[in-house]
Amino acid sequence: ILIEKEASLEELIRNLEKKKITLEAQLKNKSISDISIRALLMLEELQEQLYNKKIKIVESNFKKLINTLMYKTNFIDDIKIDNDFKIHIYRYKEMKPNEIVEIFKEKTLEEARRILGESAINMICKIAKSNNEEEIISYFKVENRKMLVPVELDKTALSNGEKQIFVMSLYYSIMQISKNEVPFIIDTPFARIDMEHRDNISRYFFKKLKGQVFVLSTDEEINDRHINILKDNIPVTYLLENKDNTKTIVTKDRYFEVEDDI
Repeated sequence: ILIEKEASLEELIRNLEKKKITLEAQLKNKSISDISIRALLMLEELQEQLYNKKIKIVESNFKKLINTLMYKTNFIDDIKIDNDFKIHIYRYKEMKPNEIVEIFKEKTLEEARRILGESAINMICKIAKSNNEEEIISYFKVENRKMLVPVELDKTALSNGEKQIFVMSLYYSIMQISKNEVPFIIDTPFARIDMEHRDNISRYFFKKLKGQVFVLSTDEEINDRHINILKDNIPVTYLLENKDNTKTIVTKDRYFEVEDDI
């Protein structure tokens, strides 16, 4: 009986050792898995931080350039690019407390959000310390200070020329953080741009773009004035002439009436 008990004990000890080995392997795998998960979370956080840092640079460059290109004062006061790369543009509007009261008397919070935009409503709610329409009204009934509110602009309401300047400013701002020089091609660049903005675009957009720039222009757009602004950046020009809709004659180093050294 003693021999049987000793044999049984030895078997139990061997099983215990096997279980210990199995458990150690499982703990090791779990530890590796936990480390991997933490590493992924850390990388996601790092990626978000890097993204936000780059986006802040784009937003800053955009605000500087669009207010340089655009003759309108306070055309766009601010821009925010969210994590889905949706672009929100704002113009600061001075609002009196009674104006805010009137809005919330007639509109729900969501309706006001659609009119003024997310940032404006967040600011109003933060000042009033409430998301309730009645409490917001009560607060601003006794408040007597004016406030600057970032009202979101509807991009679709911009004119065609404003949209083009908007896109140019955004493109330029993105390219400033790129390490690659991407060719830029634009057809009839001034077709939707009035005369007063063409010099600015020539001087502060085309002249400063990195990489190759291909401008396909008519003679009514980029004239000798703009050519003189850009001449140090123009390595070659081509004049394309359509003959009777049957052939195109290409003349190198010529641009409409500007034939001298460019």
